[in-house]
Amino acid sequence: RRLSRPPGAGRSAHVAPLRGMGGGISKPPLLPDHDLRTVLCFNLRDEHMRKLNKVFREVDVHSTGVWSNQEMFTLVGEPRTSIRAPIIDAIFFMGDSASEGVLNFTDFCVLVCSFCSMSREEILQLLFIIMD
Repeated sequence: RRLSRPPGAGRSAHVAPLRGMGGGISKPPLLPDHDLRTVLCFNLRDEHMRKLNKVFREVDVHSTGVWSNQEMFTLVGEPRTSIRAPIIDAIFFMGDSASEGVLNFTDFCVLVCSFCSMSREEILQLLFIIMD
């Protein structure tokens, strides 16, 4: 089942509720149609998307629509010279889906939701993999 419109199809600010996942959700106007899979995968609602967008915009101090690695350090409140810098760098680059050295809003949503859905043991395993 296809979740997004084919290329070239018109984009609307809001689509009708989707059915089949315990009711329906509406696509937040913050994401392009092709990123609807992010919303469905993590079961994000409009209020979640608004909160994530608020954090993303607050940290995006230059209003470029993407985060640099330094902006990631701002989010976690660590100096660039921190002993945790290699871990933060690795997490940032794991989230950079296009390997462009920046995180867009979709990358940010996937990164935050993936990390927040992990158990303590899974986080420890991830940190071990990064440090190994």
